[in-house]
Amino acid sequence: MGPRIAAARELPSYLNEISLLFMAGFIGSSEGILAATIAAAHGPDLTSVPPWLILVLMVWIIPLTGQLGMNPILAVSLIVPLLPQPSDIGLPPTALVAAITAGWALSGTTSPYTASVLLAAKLGGVPPAKAGLGWNGVYTVVAGTAMTVRAIALVYLL
Repeated sequence: MGPRIAAARELPSYLNEISLLFMAGFIGSSEGILAATIAAAHGPDLTSVPPWLILVLMVWIIPLTGQLGMNPILAVSLIVPLLPQPSDIGLPPTALVAAITAGWALSGTTSPYTASVLLAAKLGGVPPAKAGLGWNGVYTVVAGTAMTVRAIALVYLL
């Protein structure tokens, strides 16, 4: 059986995972702009939040939203437009990007709604919650703590 035939047979079985990725990107990019506009007019002033707290929150809020059903593509697309510019709060952009990337990575390994966890669960024959938090729970706590420290350290190193 050639690769074209295998792809034609296997690809439809991943319809939910593929749809999830496309919809998360679409909703996040369209609604992130709307949320930023509303927050600018009526939201809290995030420039008064300590910069280190923004970094810590980015590492941990993204995986938390993943547990509540948000794909990291959607979570980041909705949250990041709400943040002040790094230069406005004295953060090196690299530190903020490191924190966001850390949160995304943690969400991608634990959320039962991400394509990677859905695929691993499907291949492992287990529920997505077990594949995400069950298999990766300890890793998430250890790696999340290390990545939080790293993001904060980047503020002082850059």
